[in-house]
Amino acid sequence: MSALSTRLGFSPAQSSNLPMDQKAWGRPSAPSLLGGAPFAKNGYPILANPASGAEWRDQDGPNKNEARVLAPGQSGHQPSEPSQPVVRQMSAPYPDIATPRLSLQSGLQHGASIHGTKRPSAPSIAHIEEIEWKDLEITQTLGNGEFGQVFRGTWRGRQNEKGEPMDVAIKALYRDPNKAGHDVQAINELKKEIDSFRGLKHKRLVCFLGACFEHPHLCFITEYMPNGSLYNFLHVRKVKLPTRHAMNMSMQLCEGVEYLHTQDPVVVHRDLKSLNVVLDMQFNVKLCDFGLTEYIDKNNARGRGHNGGSPRYMAPELFDKKMKITEKIDVWAMACIFCEIFGGTIPYDGVKDMPTLTHIMTVKKQSPSIPSHIEIEAVKQLIRECFLFDQDARPSSSNVFKRLQRIKKEDPVAGGGKKKKGHS
Repeated sequence: MSALSTRLGFSPAQSSNLPMDQKAWGRPSAPSLLGGAPFAKNGYPILANPASGAEWRDQDGPNKNEARVLAPGQSGHQPSEPSQPVVRQMSAPYPDIATPRLSLQSGLQHGASIHGTKRPSAPSIAHIEEIEWKDLEITQTLGNGEFGQVFRGTWRGRQNEKGEPMDVAIKALYRDPNKAGHDVQAINELKKEIDSFRGLKHKRLVCFLGACFEHPHLCFITEYMPNGSLYNFLHVRKVKLPTRHAMNMSMQLCEGVEYLHTQDPVVVHRDLKSLNVVLDMQFNVKLCDFGLTEYIDKNNARGRGHNGGSPRYMAPELFDKKMKITEKIDVWAMACIFCEIFGGTIPYDGVKDMPTLTHIMTVKKQSPSIPSHIEIEAVKQLIRECFLFDQDARPSSSNVFKRLQRIKKEDPVAGGGKKKKGHS
């Protein structure tokens, strides 16, 4: 029986609660190389920021041409009209690395180019789906997310096909206890941030359903992804994907990233990693944890207290405050995930501390290892180009997607092409 046709049992929705490098990690107040905040001990979803004195661990932490994981096919993608969008950041900054913040003026300078499409304007902030706490029921603690603890639960406000309350993922946000209480200003900041990303609608993005702003329950609700994170799938369950399935999953990942990059203004995820890639019932890929930047920054709500990113997946320019930051940081991180999908380890698997990683990136200029067993040389070459230290030389996500499509179509190992005559 194919590993993909087997239900994997329990696996988390938006993150895995299984620590990585458990024997090596356990230093108080040290940043995690993969990202992920400490777990709450009581399982209760109203959390204070645990940054001070916390123990850190490296952890995961109907288109006919649509690329599917269980069946080969090409992703249905239509090229968009060219425009000159600007870049806005949509996920965590990296204060420990002293990286500059993206702004509406930065990102596409110095010759960078993107084909973008302007999404329809989202409804006004007043029309954000506000979910009452009494309509939510927590059924399972799943682990820690980028902004707080993650729970599985049900929402009585919406029903499934059986007429039962809908399964949802509930993300309870960390709050700094030294900041003012659950005040109106903080709530308004969160509402504005939600308004900035809830208009993003795509089959490769986890669907935002609504938020609860009732004191002291500050949380937002998304669709529940029953097969958990890609990290859990590859590194905990240790599923080995056939090349054909790895190609499909890589195309789906790239499709989601390209959608973000072709928005106007451009959306930069900034925290791509296998933990933030989740799988639906059919093991199709969706991206999560894009958003909440302004709220996290202004309210010090990030659980780690410092280093809000995932250093293992960080592009070289994020280690140098003098360098420009564009959407190409996502291309680097996406290539890291490609390596994992094709049977490789997490990036810089043997590195256990931030100074060593910084030395590797800034002095040795060493890119992550590319699995030697990848059968398709064109895939290896594409990953190499995504790992170029010159970000302007890296391909765009649109270019990566088109090349994956071509490989999928032409290479027999990837599921396409024709066998030569005389061969059975």
